[in-house]
Amino acid sequence: MAFRVTQQTTIQTALWHLNAKQTELAHIQDQVGSLKQINQPSDDPSGTARVLNLRTQTAHIERFIQNISTIRDIQEVSASALQSCGDLIVSAKQIVISAANSTVDQDTRAVMAGQIEDVLKSIVQLANTKHRDTYLFSGTATDTKPFDITDIESANPVTYNGNGDTCKQFVDFQTKVDIYLSGSQVFHTGEDGDVFATLSEVRQLLLNSGGLTEEDQIAQLSAIAEDLTDAHNQILNKVARQGSQSQRMDTIAYRLEDEKLLLGNIISETEDADIAELITKLKEKESALQAALMAAGQIIRPSLMQFLQ
Repeated sequence: MAFRVTQQTTIQTALWHLNAKQTELAHIQDQVGSLKQINQPSDDPSGTARVLNLRTQTAHIERFIQNISTIRDIQEVSASALQSCGDLIVSAKQIVISAANSTVDQDTRAVMAGQIEDVLKSIVQLANTKHRDTYLFSGTATDTKPFDITDIESANPVTYNGNGDTCKQFVDFQTKVDIYLSGSQVFHTGEDGDVFATLSEVRQLLLNSGGLTEEDQIAQLSAIAEDLTDAHNQILNKVARQGSQSQRMDTIAYRLEDEKLLLGNIISETEDADIAELITKLKEKESALQAALMAAGQIIRPSLMQFLQ
């Protein structure tokens, strides 16, 4: 059985082809405007999925790079504070060595005791250093002021308010580094002591609160100088650890920047358009549309005349 193609069907077909050519041209024009061959998921579903995955990886890398930048800033402030603490401990040791001499009288040692008290207070101030609004030596309790002077006359004049944990942060998918340190570890000098207790003991010895003979006083001052050396070494070890981590972060940062650049190139290759190829396609689609318009005109014009007649 033969089917008769009506004039209306012919016109509808022509208009359908015309709309299709216009849609194809509009698609190419969108690509030319954006310079991308993927402007919506339907343009290339597999390519879109790949780009989304690559962008997720890039976002992770950018977060790690930002972490490294933030940690560097924090460690610079932390290292500066610790180095200043180390310098103060060295000056305290020099005072002790000078005082451990029979040519120094008790009045002079009392003046030196005041100098040691100033050193202790200065180290407490440095131990309470903040980066922006965050304490550096409270462990993970970064909102808590780590040290308070509770009783300068006490054998343990300073109270630690932080915790014993070290706050760490990822700088890549597997590596964590220290950010905020525990003050109990940084200023710890022995099994039960810390630098503050040691300085307090030095101060009491210089004041001779226990009524020691000069010989015993000098002997104990000479012995406690070694405790100050231990305290100084403890702080230097923390500074050295931060320096080592900083070098490691530099290496990681260079690698992350390379990975970010590589991912960017892959994304560009996947979604960016070839301009020369687009221009060629644009001209082809424009020509095809013009041809479709002419063909549609040949079909529709006679039909309209027939209707008017």
